[in-house]
Amino acid sequence: MSPTMNFRLAQPEDYSTIETLIIDSFEPITAYKTIETQMGELNGHGWHGRWQNRVRNAFKSQIVLLGEDEGEVVAYASGTIDEAEKLALLDILAVDRNRHGKGIGRAMLRAFLDHVKQAGAEVVHLECLSNNERGNSLYESEGFSDIYHTIQWYKKL
Repeated sequence: MSPTMNFRLAQPEDYSTIETLIIDSFEPITAYKTIETQMGELNGHGWHGRWQNRVRNAFKSQIVLLGEDEGEVVAYASGTIDEAEKLALLDILAVDRNRHGKGIGRAMLRAFLDHVKQAGAEVVHLECLSNNERGNSLYESEGFSDIYHTIQWYKKL
């Protein structure tokens, strides 16, 4: 990680950069693509477009933090806080695919955790696919507890 790493709230002009970074980052591991491979597009909506919608919705309704290295956006984290429960949800954490293995994801995660803690959260929750070894290793090394597992079932009608 570069000593010039900076974290900030996203602005509307960041949207296209954010969308590209997230879709590129998640393409190798996204469940959306796996679902499409097995079931086909969902009513004409491919995995790429579904991720675009997810990112647009996150940008409208979530806390969106960016990580910059020398002025270039290289990481993203978004989520929400349930103020009544003081529970934060980390929805998406993404790092530029060309920057993996440099500590940027860890720094972005820590920046998000600091942000939600300052905003009143006392617990943070996230979900990570079981085959996302890089993500799961990061979360475990940062003290997250593996509480439960779910199985996602789909059936084409």
